[in-house]
Amino acid sequence: MGENTVRVLAVEDNPADLRLLKEQLGDASSMEFEVVGAGTLKDALQLIPSGGFSVALLDLNLPDSFGLDGIEKILATPAAPPEVRKPPAVPCEFDTRPPRAQSLPFVTAPCFHDP
Repeated sequence: MGENTVRVLAVEDNPADLRLLKEQLGDASSMEFEVVGAGTLKDALQLIPSGGFSVALLDLNLPDSFGLDGIEKILATPAAPPEVRKPPAVPCEFDTRPPRAQSLPFVTAPCFHDP
């Protein structure tokens, strides 16, 4: 991995989705990505202190975390990535942020609307 490699923490419990993410990022021609997978929030919180993650992609429906709680826990971790995103194919109802989360510095990806 080169010095311009973007280190991504992908918190995703579905192996097929993680594999697809790795393939999509691998197809990016202008950047190189190193994707480190974690199947649970607990696993992710153990990986973060090793540092070096540029971004965390967080599934908002994990076995041990649901919704914004995972984002709050990641951002409260020492050496947290400067940016946390949810995956793009997440229903829009997850974009409604309760008052307690209005100030969380995370970026929402595009979402889809159920027909």
